[in-house]
Amino acid sequence: LDICSQVDGRSYCGLGDAATWPIVGAIKAFRNEFDYWIEHKCSPVIGKHVPPQPESINPLLTLVPA
Repeated sequence: LDICSQVDGRSYCGLGDAATWPIVGAIKAFRNEFDYWIEHKCSPVIGKHVPPQPESINPLLTLVPA
């Protein structure tokens, strides 16, 4: 959310501002689910574990450390 607040309102392009809104909205609406997923590596809704993900060639694109 900190990154989103740094982008929103500071972009020369209107699309830059709008790009943060879905992320902020999803985190505000489903914060507990995001936190659960990060801590337990499984969905709180269906309880299935996350399948192994192939390693990214770009470490900046990796959302969850392996």
